Amino acid sequence: NIDIMHLEVGGLRFSLLPEDIAKHPECFFATLAKREWRQNQEKVVKIDRDGRLFRYVYIFMISGC
Repeated sequence: NIDIMHLEVGGLRFSLLPEDIAKHPECFFATLAKREWRQNQEKVVKIDRDGRLFRYVYIFMISGC
């Protein structure tokens, strides 16, 4: 059972629900949820990318459009 995945991308915080991750089983976050993140679910996953641009990926993941 997966809890909420907390992300920090370029200094901005995002959270993904298990349902949002499950919508995209082939994506990076689904793979991460199956492996490393499950070992320490309290940890914030830090990604060194532009958080302002990532919000478009985030919106797509949660809304599908």
